[in-house]
This record gives sequence, C-alpha cells and structure tokens, in this order.
Amino acid sequence: MKNIMKYCPVCRSPKLTADRKAFHCPACGWTYFHNIAAAAGGFLIYRDKLLLIRRAAEPAKGKLDLPGGFIDHNESAEEALRREIREELYLRIRNIIYFRSYPNIYLYKRIKYFTCDFFYLVPLSGLPVRFNRKEVQEVCLLKPGEIDLKSLAFSSAKKAVQDFRRYYKIFLSRHKIRFPA
Repeated sequence: MKNIMKYCPVCRSPKLTADRKAFHCPACGWTYFHNIAAAAGGFLIYRDKLLLIRRAAEPAKGKLDLPGGFIDHNESAEEALRREIREELYLRIRNIIYFRSYPNIYLYKRIKYFTCDFFYLVPLSGLPVRFNRKEVQEVCLLKPGEIDLKSLAFSSAKKAVQDFRRYYKIFLSRHKIRFPA
C-alpha cells in the first residue's frame, strides 16, 4: 500500500508511512484508513439459467461477471443492485433475495481495493432487449453447471457461483420461493 501515496495530502510531508490498513503522517497527524469498499451482485435467474455479462471495461475486460457494482454513499446494497442492473441492462427489478457475501480484491489502476461483495438472487420474468455497451460487451444465458469458473472476472464471483450451484435449490425450497417460469 505504501507506493500508492508518497506525500501527505494535507501538509505535503514526504514522511508518510503506511501499514496494512492506513496511511499516517507523523508531521501533521493526518490518518487515512483504506477501508473495504462494498459491492452488490445479482444472480439473475431466468427459468433454469443465469444471466451473466461479459465485461466491456477494465478491470477484467472480456471476462464473465454477475451484473452489479459498487455501493454508493447513502445507498443500501439492495438499492445499489437495483441501480446497477438498471444502468447495465436497462431492467427494473423488484424482488431480490439475499444469498451470501464474500471478500474480494479489485485491482483498478494499480490500486488494490479490498471489497466485500454481497450477492442476491433475482428472479427475471423476461430478458433484457438491450444493454449498456460501455459496461457490457454481451449478455450470456447459461445453466449454472455450464459456467467455467476460470472465465469469471473476480474471485468473489467464483466462490458465489460455486455456492450457488450447491445451495440455491435448497435455499429456494426452504424459503418457499418460486421464480417465474
């Protein structure tokens, strides 16, 4: 983390130090905690398949991903997921069911962001007719077992898909949840 900043942004001292969690300036006492960022992703379920996107932008351009993104200030994870799906796929979703969360590392412009990614199950009654080409190269519809984990953009999505394959039928029956046919 030390090579991210070399000078204190408050007093410009070159004596800035860093540890695993924060930057510290011994000259003026400034401290910046590089805390985790939060993100939300969705298992968009259409019949017996999942809707995945192929990323159109870095990081991981060209890799498969679950739709979603970072949670903004003063926004819940559920609100962020609804917004991200609207921005990426032009879909308005209503029902979402919390599934699980996983840690992740998001490398963007040489900075490592540690994230906590929240995943939700999202029933779809139809598929998107268009999508935001700045964020999405293509939309893919795959059965859970057809997803090659190596093709997924982030470790949190890989873990989520593995657990989704194992638990989603049990989870749905336990909560008496039925998705549209």
